[in-house]
Amino acid sequence: MGRQILGAFVLCAVISAGASGEEIWFRGNVHVHTDESDGLSPADDVVEWYKSHGYDFLALTDHGLQTVTDELIAEHEAKGDFLLLRGVEVTDHANGRPVHLNALGVQGVVEPQGGQSVADAIRRNRLAIEEAGGLAVLNHPNGLIRVALTAREIQEGGAGHFEVCCADFLGGSGHPSTDELWDSILTEGQLLYGIAADDAHDFGPDSRDPGSAWIMVRSVELTTQAVLNAIRSGNFYSTTGVIIEELQQEYRGLCLRIGDYEAYGFRTEFIGSGGRVLHTDESENPCFQASGSEDYIRVRVFRSDGALAWTQPLILDNKS
Repeated sequence: MGRQILGAFVLCAVISAGASGEEIWFRGNVHVHTDESDGLSPADDVVEWYKSHGYDFLALTDHGLQTVTDELIAEHEAKGDFLLLRGVEVTDHANGRPVHLNALGVQGVVEPQGGQSVADAIRRNRLAIEEAGGLAVLNHPNGLIRVALTAREIQEGGAGHFEVCCADFLGGSGHPSTDELWDSILTEGQLLYGIAADDAHDFGPDSRDPGSAWIMVRSVELTTQAVLNAIRSGNFYSTTGVIIEELQQEYRGLCLRIGDYEAYGFRTEFIGSGGRVLHTDESENPCFQASGSEDYIRVRVFRSDGALAWTQPLILDNKS
């Protein structure tokens, strides 16, 4: 896919460019495993797969292990061209249900903290990750559908980032989709950003996991601090293949320019409070301006082959 130059835009009302200069998209995956935990391939092979498939950055997130070493960085990083992020998947449980959070940007290992409930375990592990200087991402809330997390548990755990696309994200059998979870939490007034990741374990020739979902981060440079700061502030979008070439904030609204428009059909939904679809647009440059009653807008783009993209919520100020 390569890198794409961005037009000037602000993805969320509280975001502004952190430095002068041109901001561009960087493609990355922040959830993947090697044979150091339950993956099937050595770290070198995993890193090389992403480098050879056009990724700009990668976080290795083995269960309970810090796989990214100084030696691995020296072997694979190339300044301005490819970045390795340190990370670990904090693998916990509460009341017999799995609670997994990725700790991005931590130097060592963050131990599972446990908890009296799922929400308590989310909160305890999130705080431990933040105290270690990392960015906490709540992983695959619907990864095991029979023990899926609820919106209330995610909200009470204080999650600021969660995986909107990873494993079984569509829900079913009485469990909401990650989109429904997201809108429930946003409607309650809690800001939550959605991350897409492939959580790849198998890099064999028949595996469909690697490259199935990723994030596009907007930054002026490809460094650990810049990338993590962009993710922290919601300055990214998530995708399973849809390319958003430009995303511009208008007054109480958003406008997009979609890539590959001549090759596929597209449907863009602008979503507001309660998960209500406020507007649908099938053009190359979908735009929407919200009324005074909406608390937020976020965008979901469908491509005719089934690929999706999600922007981060634009929080609207209704006081004026």
